[in-house]
Amino acid sequence: MQEGFFCNYSEKDCQELIHCLLEGEYQIPRFQRDFVWKKDQVAKFIDSLVRSYPTGSFVVWRTKERLQANKEIGQVFLKEPKAGEIYYVLDGQQRITALFMIYQGLRVQRSPRVADDYQDIMLRLESDEERDFCFVRDPKAETNKVAVSVYDLISQSILEIQEKYNLSLQEAKRFEKFKQKIEKYRFPVIEITNASLDKIVEVFARINTGGTKLTPFEVMCAKFYIPPTTDSTQTIITHPGFDLEAKFRALRAELDELDYAFDHPMVVLQLISYWLRSNIQENLTKKIAIATILRLEPEKVQQTWDFIAPCFIHAAHLLKHDLKIPSFDFLPSVGSLMLMAYFYALSEHKSPNAKQIANLRCLLFRSMFFSNNITGDTLLKQLGLVEQIHKEKPVDFKKELPRTTTKEFLMEEKINTRNGFHRGILCVLATLEPCDFDNNSKVLLDNLFVSDTTKSKKRNLHHFYPKNHLKHLNPDFNPDVIANITFLSAKLNQEIKDSPPKIYIEKYRQSNPHLNQTLQAHLIDPSNPKVLEDYQAFLHMRAQKILEKIKELT
Repeated sequence: MQEGFFCNYSEKDCQELIHCLLEGEYQIPRFQRDFVWKKDQVAKFIDSLVRSYPTGSFVVWRTKERLQANKEIGQVFLKEPKAGEIYYVLDGQQRITALFMIYQGLRVQRSPRVADDYQDIMLRLESDEERDFCFVRDPKAETNKVAVSVYDLISQSILEIQEKYNLSLQEAKRFEKFKQKIEKYRFPVIEITNASLDKIVEVFARINTGGTKLTPFEVMCAKFYIPPTTDSTQTIITHPGFDLEAKFRALRAELDELDYAFDHPMVVLQLISYWLRSNIQENLTKKIAIATILRLEPEKVQQTWDFIAPCFIHAAHLLKHDLKIPSFDFLPSVGSLMLMAYFYALSEHKSPNAKQIANLRCLLFRSMFFSNNITGDTLLKQLGLVEQIHKEKPVDFKKELPRTTTKEFLMEEKINTRNGFHRGILCVLATLEPCDFDNNSKVLLDNLFVSDTTKSKKRNLHHFYPKNHLKHLNPDFNPDVIANITFLSAKLNQEIKDSPPKIYIEKYRQSNPHLNQTLQAHLIDPSNPKVLEDYQAFLHMRAQKILEKIKELT
């Protein structure tokens, strides 16, 4: 191979491969997918061994690098690797796991009701119509064919097999030949040496028969894994180790309680990398690049994770309770959460004062609506502004993050909840904590961005001028523009249906004595009666009110 790779070729039989797994010499890295072969696929594989058919080579990476690896196969625990070099299985995981299942005679619980018993993989003396000697036994079906469990065949002597299955001498001899074919089968092993982890990731992606590309986080989980250590008796854990995947799951679970769970684990590592390299003069792209993160020391990542991860919890509290943004899904991007988390890193988890909260609010909403024509490294600039806010230095937001939102945009642009800019506007509306028109109860916004809504759980979005009403009024009117969207409970939305605002608003005045204040919280001015009768007049009024609120927040 090129680029400094070295490949050695060798061969191993079944017993040698199983021994390598049991002793921890061969490791299956966690970025490998789970064992997915079905029992009939395992039977086909064993049948190929019996026939001496080629089954493909194993590709392993010999290295001193310590990656996160599977610790058990089918509830059989594998030994920790010894000091020195390890072999990571890059290609052949399904085959080597299938061998392990057979040789150990495992019974694996797939689900509460389904279990795979690998002792049901059988060999018969006569092939079937597909010319297969190996098959999966159906415990409920009876068969007159002479057949032996592959597990029994390889784990017992031929005399024991003859007695257990009541075989004739001729039959026992034929099964002994099958046994020898399996035991003597030689698997080609390609051993890669002198290769870095990033190159190995590329190799894995190319040879992975499933064609599934590794995510950067899967690579990081393998790279930064630190196994737990024990004392000499191996009964007392002296160091818990570091499992990045488990750490992120725990962080996500805590954020989920605040409705701020997110599926972007790399952003935590990016902030860690930025934090560790804050004193190095280089652009942001390089500071948080995958190649840069991969060069970090696992121990440094572990220490910094325990400091940075709580910053995201504090940031979620700030956004939800102080800035009145109901959930993570309202944010235009995970970068918004990262900015707030960075403040808590700078403050060493201390809460901001009133002035800092005001500036963080301004930064947050400015970052949602700044000009698309801005040049330079925008996120780096915003991180720099967080540093100024932390130091309580004056910030010229108009200069640093100019806005370009216009009244025309709000009146003409069709709402799209997947658009980050549009989510920013929904954030603005959410900060007002809008209430229902009929009883002034707060609108719940927890399921606003649920994509698979049902009749029992509709999204709490409402067209102030209903679609069908506008369709009859003027087919050229666009009901989906941003200025026509309000938050309203799904139940009330269904009740309103196609009624025009003039009718349903007057109706709810009877039940809600505070309706004027309710409408104002939706940025609707009830003092002008034309807004309830004239769609264009309403859009002009509402767009202006939204624009004024954006200016107030920024």
